[in-house]
Amino acid sequence: MATASNAVIGFDIQNALIKVLYATNLSKPSVEKIPISDEAAQAYDYVSMLESAFSEYHKLTDLQTANTTLLLPDNLVGIDFIGIPIMKKAKMAEALKTEYNGLFRNHEDLQWINYVIASGKKSAIYQVVMTDKPTLNAIKASLTGIKVTPKFISLEAAATMNAVFQLKQKIRRNSFMFVDIKEKITNIFVCGKEYLMGYFSLPFGYEVLSREEVIAENLLYEHDVAELAVINATELAKKKKLTVDQEEAESIAEQLEEEAAKAAAEAEAQAEAEYAEEKETEEAKPEQDDYFNDEEEADETQALAEKIKKVGKVFTKKMPKRLPMFMQRPIPETEEGYILENFRLFEKRILLCKRHCDYERVMPKPDFILIKLAEEFEFVIEELNKDEDSKAEFRFFNAQKDINPEILDNLELYGGLFFSSFNKKLVL
Repeated sequence: MATASNAVIGFDIQNALIKVLYATNLSKPSVEKIPISDEAAQAYDYVSMLESAFSEYHKLTDLQTANTTLLLPDNLVGIDFIGIPIMKKAKMAEALKTEYNGLFRNHEDLQWINYVIASGKKSAIYQVVMTDKPTLNAIKASLTGIKVTPKFISLEAAATMNAVFQLKQKIRRNSFMFVDIKEKITNIFVCGKEYLMGYFSLPFGYEVLSREEVIAENLLYEHDVAELAVINATELAKKKKLTVDQEEAESIAEQLEEEAAKAAAEAEAQAEAEYAEEKETEEAKPEQDDYFNDEEEADETQALAEKIKKVGKVFTKKMPKRLPMFMQRPIPETEEGYILENFRLFEKRILLCKRHCDYERVMPKPDFILIKLAEEFEFVIEELNKDEDSKAEFRFFNAQKDINPEILDNLELYGGLFFSSFNKKLVL
């Protein structure tokens, strides 16, 4: 009797595909790519994606008889950490639930799992993993309708780490970052001694490693976050007068001081002439009022000048004494030079993530950064390690020299085969 094959179902929303990996022999899997409705993908309608993919699927019988794992997209699953004082087990469970309900007001609509990832004498830290319950139930119902019952349901990030643990078993006990750079997307994971601690994605991949030009960062996003922040700050400053350029402030202040002095002199001369001419008659009272009004206006102008001078000295726009370091780098002259310069788009985000881990109490401090990249870019890793200022060790995920390319292109699907061995607690 033939052993039933294994199958893993995953969502490729970016390319509007449902992918299914089949593996009777774990070292030689095959991947089916099934087109889905673009409208469903853009709307993140997971049920419609499955229905459009499997309505006329020619291998549906194979899928129905396989040991199947369903991988949920990472943006459908959240991870958080909750600290609870050490007490009796039942009390800790109650305290955890109370804290969880307080943090997540929509907790009734969430399906969640939890487990202890660190414990001391006074407190324990729980990792909480949650997903939208109605969406998960709808996905299950859709698969049940085509007689497919998943044995495991988890998230893509956990499956990706399973693949890394399977292919590089010696690093399982380490804390590290794994960077999976695909053609059009990059996934970054933080692993703390077999625990998946965090993950995020970048909307670009090795397609930006041009050999002919330096890719402008603001072209990678529809709206650059940093640029929007500057625009918002500028508009706010205009409305609230938060900043005044020093030179401009001093110029305005000097002009106002001259106008104030001139106005005061004119008011005084006019008042003296009017006083001598009218000799304190009742008709002269309005002129006296004008005198005091003019004098008051001059005083207000003088006060405004002093205020602007003060603001100009406190809030200033200072020109940098020298250009930022990235602007001092020479223009690349070789293909490798252009690739290295463009790789900084990845490098700075990787290092920012590492810095966050180094300073965050709950997150593990990565021992190294493991990068999966097309073999033609292996030289990039060597160049990164020459930079002593980064204080990070980069390693090349060089399994492509002895592993099936189908596996390397679909690590998340391949890792879905190993939930019996790794990340057992991350099964929903």
